[in-house]
Amino acid sequence: MKGLTRFGCVLAVGVFVLSAVSSADTYIVDPNGFADFTTIQDAIDDASIGTGDIIQVVEGEYNEIIDFSGKAITITSADPQSKTVVANTIIGDVLPDTISGNIVTFTTSETAASVLTGFTVSGGTGRGISCNHTTPTITNCVIKDNASVGMYQCDGLVQDCIIRNNSAGLSACNGEFIGCVISNNASYGLYNCECDIDNSVISRNGNDGIRAKVTVITNCTIVNNAGDGVYDSYGTSSMFNSIIVDNTDYGVNGDVYLDYNNLWNNVTADYNGATPGANDISADPLFADAVADDYHLKSEAGRWAGFNSWVTDDVTSPCIDAGDPASDRSNEPAPNGDLINQGAYGNTDQASRSTSGAYCLEFVPGDVNFDCVVNFTDLAIMAGNWLECNLSDPGQCP
Repeated sequence: MKGLTRFGCVLAVGVFVLSAVSSADTYIVDPNGFADFTTIQDAIDDASIGTGDIIQVVEGEYNEIIDFSGKAITITSADPQSKTVVANTIIGDVLPDTISGNIVTFTTSETAASVLTGFTVSGGTGRGISCNHTTPTITNCVIKDNASVGMYQCDGLVQDCIIRNNSAGLSACNGEFIGCVISNNASYGLYNCECDIDNSVISRNGNDGIRAKVTVITNCTIVNNAGDGVYDSYGTSSMFNSIIVDNTDYGVNGDVYLDYNNLWNNVTADYNGATPGANDISADPLFADAVADDYHLKSEAGRWAGFNSWVTDDVTSPCIDAGDPASDRSNEPAPNGDLINQGAYGNTDQASRSTSGAYCLEFVPGDVNFDCVVNFTDLAIMAGNWLECNLSDPGQCP
């Protein structure tokens, strides 16, 4: 009898869980009134706690501040991968310092199940995103033009975000930052953070690029900051496979553990209080166009030029194949020399190609997959995408 009772309880719980999972709803928000809600906060307030509801937001300017209120929901733009959609889906205001307060708030024990993806967060008189040491997931967002810090006390995953033109970039954030650009903030790029930061660009900030507490920095490009590239008075940070050049003060200031980095042309000195890594180098990284903030590495074998295109250069960066041999390089396109590149694009599909081994002298029309050969593989790719159209206005497609 007891066994049957336990089975009955398990069955009841299973039915309840299945019911809870299936009860997730999708809400549409449109500022013009052609959907479920006209404001994002009204949709949040209506969403259920813990059910994984999705709030999809139509392009537009939403002059409001929002609070996730501890809910495990996803708030997404129509296409988080589209730069145009992200730029046109605004929480806050297009004008700086216009909306009173912090634009987005996570302060009620949010976890990774609380997701914000695909928005421009701008125009706040306070912080862009304030997290109170919660751990939401924030991806594909632009956080800009806020009077205070761009992101504060955010301890979750932040990926593929741009944080720029705020009073500071990140403060007291203890999460993981991957593939981000932190630039042109009035003071620090990162301040007092205990975090991991990978494959990111930290540039043109008004003070130190990173003023760290306990930080692991891997495959980052830290350039043209009006202070130190990295400053750590605690002696608890480490940095690998990174490029630290052209900063106004020291490249690295403080007892940071270093290896397989490139420190070059930092104005005061490359190192202060730090021991150069055994495999560090010091050389011009040969960026594609540092003036235009293009920090891809020049290569005679091929460099990513945007819009799924590659170009060849007449020189090759010393940062190619200069990373730690133990680091994963499986995402780098061939030829990759079986070694990871230094800098923000190391071990990504935009890593510059290695001149180790055979390589393309130039990329020819029709080489769709950029393997230096025009063949049936390219034809198959074209056939599979025949008549596909990605125009921003689908009405213009043939």
